[in-house]
Amino acid sequence: MLFWRPFKEGFEKSNPNYKIRDIPVPYGNFWDKQFVELSASNSPDIVTMFDTEIKSYVEHDFVEPLNSYIEKAGVTLDDFQPGAQAAVKDGNIYGLLFLVNPRAMFYHGGLFRNEGLPVPKNLAEFYAALRKLRKRETQQWGFATYAKPGDSNNLFSEIMPIIAGFGGAFFEKGAPTATKPETVEALKFYKRIYDEDLIPRGLDINVYRQLFAEGKIAMYASGPFMSGLVRKASAADGRARGCGAAISGQQNLCALGILRNWKDGRA
Repeated sequence: MLFWRPFKEGFEKSNPNYKIRDIPVPYGNFWDKQFVELSASNSPDIVTMFDTEIKSYVEHDFVEPLNSYIEKAGVTLDDFQPGAQAAVKDGNIYGLLFLVNPRAMFYHGGLFRNEGLPVPKNLAEFYAALRKLRKRETQQWGFATYAKPGDSNNLFSEIMPIIAGFGGAFFEKGAPTATKPETVEALKFYKRIYDEDLIPRGLDINVYRQLFAEGKIAMYASGPFMSGLVRKASAADGRARGCGAAISGQQNLCALGILRNWKDGRA
């Protein structure tokens, strides 16, 4: 995450005897690797926690409560936004929300114009656009989402805009709601576009994100970083591209926490 750079530089300047080392890890393996290292008390000092990791790390006792630190700062739980509740259990605060990553439906206006299509405003228009924008001879798709086994984290994050778009959810107020009618309808739609070959199958997340940036995929529900990826692709080959966005109503959260078991024994 590039926004960590100023923090890294500031820390190293204030603490010249310490260096923060970047360790590149393929995204598809990142979450499993981090969980295994945390379980073995052999993790990096700084870790990333999104929605699903926050809950898991709290349940596995990987992070310590921050209440004492927060109280010294004169802050209470009432001062937090509702999303921060993801890092709270039994009144203990295990993470500080520092990033909200809203999901939006990005689309390539040029691909829609080429087909004489309006930007979809409802499910029927969305499905019709998927069918018309699918070009098997040029490997073009109207939409992409995760369609590969073996990575539940990416699958959850990537299909949640579809689930939320139908008004569904897997959990509400701590209770499972996977059988909620809206959730079931969303999953049926996901299966339908998979079965009809309307989304790319078996691709890693970074592969189809790059295909979107290159104009091979017309729509993709993701975070605001996608606009930067499109600009980078445009600069790389000299072809001007543009993408618009429509709010999808779903977001990811990221929190900071303190690990219980650092390698030097400190908490």
